[in-house]
Amino acid sequence: MKYTNKYNLPQSLVDVILGKTFDLTQADPNRIGVTTLINPPRQRLLTVKHWHELEEDVSNHIWRITGNAYHYILAKTNERNRLIEKKIIRIVDGITIVGKLDIYDMGLIEDYKITSVWGIKLGNKKDWEEQLNCYAWLLRKSGFAVTGAFVNAILRDWSKSELKRYGKDYPPIPFARVKIKLWSFQKQEQFIRNRIAIYKAAKDLPEEKLPVCSPEERWSKEAKWAVYKGNNKTASRVLDTPKQAKGWIKDQKESQTYKVTKRPAIDTKCMEYCLVNKFCSYWKKNYGIKQKVKK
Repeated sequence: MKYTNKYNLPQSLVDVILGKTFDLTQADPNRIGVTTLINPPRQRLLTVKHWHELEEDVSNHIWRITGNAYHYILAKTNERNRLIEKKIIRIVDGITIVGKLDIYDMGLIEDYKITSVWGIKLGNKKDWEEQLNCYAWLLRKSGFAVTGAFVNAILRDWSKSELKRYGKDYPPIPFARVKIKLWSFQKQEQFIRNRIAIYKAAKDLPEEKLPVCSPEERWSKEAKWAVYKGNNKTASRVLDTPKQAKGWIKDQKESQTYKVTKRPAIDTKCMEYCLVNKFCSYWKKNYGIKQKVKK
């Protein structure tokens, strides 16, 4: 992996960021962390295979450093009966599963994340639910009782002006505690075994046969039809079909002033957040040619 510094971050910060990175090609393929386990194998396996061809700017890691700082502070607390920054390891079907908990306190899993306000309000919490239930399984398997699980979210983009604008629809402080649905022990174990089976099946496949990430994993957004009035840059309505858009326009008094624009379907993670997209056959097929044409 080549790390760039396009925005001239100070070297002291760069050193801290790069001190937290490691060569994935040196990782044990039979040892999987919980966050890797719940993510698509295609992304992980392509990352390992093309590690020395990848490039990333150090600025992408700034918020991760902030998250590490929170975890460092939490680790300094020394309360009885709490497990803090505890690593739990279990072997399942020949694979070593590793989970590192932020806090386990009197039966509760407390996980800290830095995220956005709208990530809390509109985001898909599926990954959080899967991650914390894997932690719960590791704890239960190790003899600990688990009665609840929470994500404690630090809202990095919270602002007083937005609070005034949205009122009750906006968090009152830059923090939100999200309760996570706790599964049965049997469901947790079945989920983990299923994910292990997926990784095992994919591990030795050629790139073109790796399972494609699901629409959820690609953060897919279906095509929408936006209705604009005149030269307005903000849509009056966004609807699911062109028929719905035309029907809505007909009900307006000045229907002749409206126009409909299609917003194409897009895989947000593939386009914006996947480091290995240029090596991925799905991305090449759906976006690669378009990208070349735009250039």
